[in-house]
Amino acid sequence: MRPRAAQGADIVTIDHAPAPAGARAFGGVDLSDADAAQRAIDAAASAAGRIDALLNIAGGFSWAKTADAGADLYARMQARNLITALNASRAALAHLIASGGAIVNVVGAAGALKAGAGMGALRRLQSGRAQAYRGDGRRI
Repeated sequence: MRPRAAQGADIVTIDHAPAPAGARAFGGVDLSDADAAQRAIDAAASAAGRIDALLNIAGGFSWAKTADAGADLYARMQARNLITALNASRAALAHLIASGGAIVNVVGAAGALKAGAGMGALRRLQSGRAQAYRGDGRRI
């Protein structure tokens, strides 16, 4: 992201972690909450004037063995790896349609089974959205 900033891009970040001092950032945002995601995306658009791209690069994993992991752990990984990207994308969509912007989902090769389920679901979501918006000239 730094090369783009050096070229004049106005980068605003949204994170669950507290925002660093002096950064163009919104910290403490739970993107697994659709309303919180909408408020944060709208605030970022207001701060920057528009949104040209959304990069979903957040996620997480747990190294717990399957025998030691209950459904609650899988649900947390789905929320962290899939629902956050879904909510951010839905919140940004109107802004991106207005600007002709794009959504980029960074999906890692998860080394842990619990993250792998969420990442796999994100890959399928991304593919489906790309097909759904292809005729409108949207890039996902």
